Amino acid sequence: MGKCKKGLAVLFLLIVGSYFTVTGFQELRSTRALASRGQTVAGEVIERDTHFRRRSGSSYCLTIRFQSEAGKSFTERVPVSIDDYLKAGATPKVKVHYLPNDPKVCAAGQTVEIKFGSLVTGLFMVAGAVLLIVFFKQPLDEQEAAEAVVSEFGKLCVGHHEYAPADARRFPHLDLAWLDAARQRLESHGFTFLQDTEDLTFARDNPAVRTLLRVHLGRQGTGMAALYHLKPQWWMRMMGAKEARVCDIETEFSNGMWVCTGNAQAAGALDQPPGIDTIQLPASTPIEAVVQAHDARVAKFLARHPEVRPLVKSGLEDLLRAQNKLEVIKSDFRKERGVSKAELERMAGVKNDSQLDAIHAEAARLHHEQKPRAA
Repeated sequence: MGKCKKGLAVLFLLIVGSYFTVTGFQELRSTRALASRGQTVAGEVIERDTHFRRRSGSSYCLTIRFQSEAGKSFTERVPVSIDDYLKAGATPKVKVHYLPNDPKVCAAGQTVEIKFGSLVTGLFMVAGAVLLIVFFKQPLDEQEAAEAVVSEFGKLCVGHHEYAPADARRFPHLDLAWLDAARQRLESHGFTFLQDTEDLTFARDNPAVRTLLRVHLGRQGTGMAALYHLKPQWWMRMMGAKEARVCDIETEFSNGMWVCTGNAQAAGALDQPPGIDTIQLPASTPIEAVVQAHDARVAKFLARHPEVRPLVKSGLEDLLRAQNKLEVIKSDFRKERGVSKAELERMAGVKNDSQLDAIHAEAARLHHEQKPRAA
């Protein structure tokens, strides 16, 4: 089963299994309530109908009319056993069970059958989805894993990105309270908020991880900062994808080099191009600590390179232009290099693993094959 097919299977089992579990629980609760405290009354059969299903056989229903103890008339369609269905063909009268507080919850027949089949089906389907999720991250072979690696790293080779203004109200799934608080913290350190922006290029490549960038200009325009909450959709989180609340700060220098500091800890597993000095702090690092770490690293860089100066950005357009310059540098580096064995080891959290060696070798082969086409 390929990665895409496994993902679709997980999604199907979760959606359908959850539906059957919820409706099955409601069905079990209703039939137990009818059996224990339901009222009985003589009802009239209005209509009989049956539906044939090739796999599960026929289902039988009666449309009944009855009057509750309060004197109100009800007409409901209810499933019945084949015996009660046949009896209803001989006589228009049928025994009806209903809940006095909610007469629409009713059943027809001599006894109330406690129904739990839908609940069991739903639980089995959800259990099947969980099993697939557990094994989803373990591809069947090195070929499949290598293809997944090359595909994911290919998303880092886009180069120029397209940005558009974003309305935070259109991203209710994100932690907007954190974004607001983080903006205030950055502003207290001299950063100026410019605009909420969406990276349309990232959104097209990652439709299940829509996010926005809260963009800021650094003090004296010599730095730029972005806040974002990366929150994959629920089904991705169930398969192990993590959400992250990130602060990224970047400074460009006149010699073409960059100093970048953030708390996107997972991104720290990736190597950076020469000339881009990046540190990713732990995900729990507060905004103030990220700012302080970046200031210290910029000061150290300038002490080592007294002939250079930080480049000043005049506004949003200038900032996004610089951001795209950085993306192109990273893209060219990734196109040329592909993914290294050390990067795979850091992402997998293992070393000297024979299967990982085989995955890297296959990924390198696939990358080499694709390089002429990319060029």
